[in-house]
Amino acid sequence: MSLSLDFKPEPGTGANDELIRTLSQRSGNTDRYGAVHIELQLPDGELYATTYSLGEQVQTIKRFLHDEKDYEYDTTSLYLGELFLMDPLSLNDIEEIVAKQASGESVLITVQGEKREDSVSSEDEESV
Repeated sequence: MSLSLDFKPEPGTGANDELIRTLSQRSGNTDRYGAVHIELQLPDGELYATTYSLGEQVQTIKRFLHDEKDYEYDTTSLYLGELFLMDPLSLNDIEEIVAKQASGESVLITVQGEKREDSVSSEDEESV
């Protein structure tokens, strides 16, 4: 089987995502790297909506929570319902996420963890 690389990315899409999608379609594979809409239910009750590629690893979400939301990386756990999402997994390894992405549904992931001790809240910044 030979694949022609005469693809042209759609305007407004990432060229890499479009290339992966094009090659997957031509080879008969399903789109296992498309965008999936995720809602992160944080411990403080905040619901944070974002989008990730199905090819992203669970650790990417944990890194975001560490860097942007000030959660301890090592003690933060992610759950899809009662299913624990382990670090080495990619989102496309989890059938429920793939099914929701295929149907266009958002995926609700519950976050359990503690804020980093070295994080500074906005109230602390205002008092300085």
